[in-house]
Amino acid sequence: KKSKLQMASTYGILTRFTHVRPQAGCFREMDLAVYQLLQSHAPGRQERREVLLTDTTLALLQDMWSKADHALTGHRKPSPFGRTQDASSSGSRDAAWSDPFKFLKSVARLWPALRVIFETTAVDLGATDETVEVDTDKLLGDSPLPDILSTIIAILNKALSCPDLDGARGDAILLPILKCFSSADSMDRDGPEDAPDEMARAAVSAFRMLERIGKEVPTFELCSSMVALLSTLADRGRVAEQTNERVSCLAIFCVRQSWPDATSERPADRGVLTSLIRTHLARSSEPVEKVEALLTEVLDQMPKDSKKQNSAELEDYPCVTCGCFQPFFKVIIEHSSDAIVRLEGQVSSSPSDSDSAHLEELQGLSGSFASLLGLAKKWDDSEVLAACLKWGNRSLSSFTRLVPMMFRQLKHNKDAVKKAIKSIQDSTKVMQHICAHGKIKTDKRVIALVPYVKKNLETFLFKVKAGLSATNAMEGWWMGNMKHRDLGGKEIESSQYPMHESGEEEDNDGKEDDGEEKEDAGSQEEEDGNASTEDEEEEAVSD
Repeated sequence: KKSKLQMASTYGILTRFTHVRPQAGCFREMDLAVYQLLQSHAPGRQERREVLLTDTTLALLQDMWSKADHALTGHRKPSPFGRTQDASSSGSRDAAWSDPFKFLKSVARLWPALRVIFETTAVDLGATDETVEVDTDKLLGDSPLPDILSTIIAILNKALSCPDLDGARGDAILLPILKCFSSADSMDRDGPEDAPDEMARAAVSAFRMLERIGKEVPTFELCSSMVALLSTLADRGRVAEQTNERVSCLAIFCVRQSWPDATSERPADRGVLTSLIRTHLARSSEPVEKVEALLTEVLDQMPKDSKKQNSAELEDYPCVTCGCFQPFFKVIIEHSSDAIVRLEGQVSSSPSDSDSAHLEELQGLSGSFASLLGLAKKWDDSEVLAACLKWGNRSLSSFTRLVPMMFRQLKHNKDAVKKAIKSIQDSTKVMQHICAHGKIKTDKRVIALVPYVKKNLETFLFKVKAGLSATNAMEGWWMGNMKHRDLGGKEIESSQYPMHESGEEEDNDGKEDDGEEKEDAGSQEEEDGNASTEDEEEEAVSD
């Protein structure tokens, strides 16, 4: 048998002359016990102790990641042709590499060594308060330190997110890992109020240690990986309520920070940036405020210039490029629609005593949603317009079901009801313009959604009419014809608008597109019958 030092030297030679990933197939033939070499890694050289080279450590970790990716994927397919695993092969290396429990048991002794490697590498990279200067050229060059840290993060994330490790048995094998990445003083401070059980207490403690390092890592890739790991840890450790806001803050910190590996010459990955925005919104306790902040600080500041898709022109978000508008917009409008749907569910399951609070929340959600749709008019982009109709149609269905709640509050909170209906009215106007614009441009994505949008617009219109009738406020109702307009508000001539074979306009079929409702929802004092002008027709809620 080779000694540890001889095997380590073999790994060192491989990593010096070739990249280790193409050699992963060869490493699979070795036993999992080879990873015990990682226990020899230590900062500096110590007497009477074999110390691994940094390249050797990276080789071992990358090979360990390839096996973890194989063993911890979860939900393995059954053996072909109905064959079952016999007893002779149940203890083989292949079985250990395929079973997540056996794999984690075989590497259970390695977690303290991985913790040491993780912390020492973070210190070497500058992920500490004591470190002031970071060698950027070395960091982005041939230094293996970022790869070591990112590989350990990937292994941890894979273990915590494995679907086969759910339940009490999974908690028992993951608990030592969380305790290993926790500090003793942090474990003592976490009482039963912060964490209801031992698993949650260990998760909170590990979260604090990883969060501290995540705020100090020097590259965008490492920071975004830490956000993903902390998100997984919060969900797996059942401590999402205590940690969601901190994950949200770290995600937006990663987007707003200036990074050496995320510049105009080397832009950050748009998919990773979009995932960070999604995490920031999904885990925030103030979704309306976060949407409005992203709307004004990011989306509204992006110039539409196809030649500058990779240019970073936002002062507060230096790693965000102009090409991020479409994916950002789709994530934000989807999140806004989800919030409206959740509000609908809360209203349906809550007593009428909470209608006032729900109306206030609806007022904020409808306002931010109208602002999003209004911003989309500036971007004549097929993906953006299709997203407006897709999520706008879903939100309009929820708005329709929330009409009874609004009219229950009409006598008590008249101004709030007026503002909510006015915001919904602004949204329906933009959706009408998008439908007309899509037909003129023969945009197939938009045209496919037009019939569903028209049906929901009509349903909302007459739902509001029924609410006015039930509250004896029909004096605020009137009918009018809404003219077809493009995204810029310019009237579309009849010769430009698509026709059916019979010669009739595709959009005008009786009352389906002619009904409108006044913005004040029953107030005759501010608008007293002057419904014949074009300006007031444009201010009406239309289907």
